[in-house]
Amino acid sequence: MKPRSLEGATGESRLLAYLMF
Repeated sequence: MKPRSLEGATGESRLLAYLMF
Protein backbone atom coordinates (compact mmCIF):
# COMPACT_ATOMS: atom_id res chain seq x y z
CA MET A 1 0.00 0.00 0.00
CA LYS A 2 1.90 3.03 -1.26
CA PRO A 3 0.05 6.37 -1.66
CA ARG A 4 2.00 7.39 -4.77
CA SER A 5 -0.95 9.46 -6.07
CA LEU A 6 -4.57 10.19 -5.16
CA GLU A 7 -5.95 8.70 -8.39
CA GLY A 8 -3.79 5.60 -8.10
CA ALA A 9 -4.67 5.16 -4.42
CA THR A 10 -8.39 5.51 -5.13
CA GLY A 11 -8.16 3.07 -8.04
CA GLU A 12 -6.35 0.47 -5.95
CA SER A 13 -8.75 1.01 -3.04
CA ARG A 14 -11.74 0.54 -5.35
CA LEU A 15 -10.28 -2.64 -6.84
CA LEU A 16 -9.48 -4.01 -3.38
CA ALA A 17 -12.95 -3.14 -2.13
CA TYR A 18 -14.56 -4.82 -5.15
CA LEU A 19 -12.49 -7.97 -4.65
CA MET A 20 -13.08 -8.01 -0.91
CA PHE A 21 -16.81 -7.21 -0.97
